[in-house]
Amino acid sequence: MGEDSAGVKDKILAFVDAYNEVMTFIADGYNEAVIAEDEDLPGGLVLRGDSAVNSVKRQLQSLLTASVATAGSYQSLADLGLSTNRDGTLSVATSALDSAINSDFDSVATLLVGDDSNAGVMKPFKSYLLDATSSYDGVYATAKARADSTIETIDSQIDRIEQRLEIREKAIRAQFTVLEALVSSMNETSSFLTQQSDMLKNLWSN
Repeated sequence: MGEDSAGVKDKILAFVDAYNEVMTFIADGYNEAVIAEDEDLPGGLVLRGDSAVNSVKRQLQSLLTASVATAGSYQSLADLGLSTNRDGTLSVATSALDSAINSDFDSVATLLVGDDSNAGVMKPFKSYLLDATSSYDGVYATAKARADSTIETIDSQIDRIEQRLEIREKAIRAQFTVLEALVSSMNETSSFLTQQSDMLKNLWSN
């Protein structure tokens, strides 16, 4: 296998490793990373069912399995010996990959990087990753904007509730102040009546 062929194979294998790291992270890595910082978080629940994460996973898998109308012999990565496992990661049949590179190097290159008539497999992949990781409207930026908006709404609701509670608290305290004064007045009246009653009894007995 020549130098260029070996370099292409190494790049394909490196791509597979990077792709598998992403799929593994989506499956469970983010849980461990976040929970490690906050032991109170329930294991396995962080981002479970998150629409943004699921969308990224589906889009990457779709790009991976897409067929490309190239002028060469190979139309998809599956033709180079790459296959998808049940957990979303990739496996490589190295014998099939070696055979494809050795038998038709140009077709492998066309499949990967494209030619004048098609974009190949990697250009859409790169384009999507650039969009998804954009600091302006990428997956994280969009999710953060939604979360910030939700937090602002909740904070506003909390502020309004706290204001109502403060008003209610003042009203209750005012009521108790009046009731306390009333009870104090009634106690004084009761004491006065008791004294008058005792005086009447003494006068009656005398």
